[in-house]
Amino acid sequence: MSGLSFIHPHLGKACKKKGLSFIRIDLLADNPCPEILRTYEPLQLSLLELKKKFNEILNSEGFHSSDLKSVFLTFQISSWDNYSAICDALLVSSANRRYEYIVDYRGTTQQLH
Repeated sequence: MSGLSFIHPHLGKACKKKGLSFIRIDLLADNPCPEILRTYEPLQLSLLELKKKFNEILNSEGFHSSDLKSVFLTFQISSWDNYSAICDALLVSSANRRYEYIVDYRGTTQQLH
């Protein structure tokens, strides 16, 4: 089973431990795990897997991370469990074109721009 399957519970657990209701992940960073959460190794490993998978998908579509200026995922952490987070994904191309989506914990996606 991929470490990707456990991002939500690891993220929820780590954020709650630090008293955070949201966290921003930079998928273009060498280490996408925010510094405040880096002591939680399972989360670090899951986020590194997410970055790897994102780059694989990007490459399979004929793109490279250098085609992007930024890729940020902002997770709003649920107060009732570690699995129910809402994710706001913002991608900005090197040509400054913005793509923004919100995905809830059930997979419902809404494009913002």
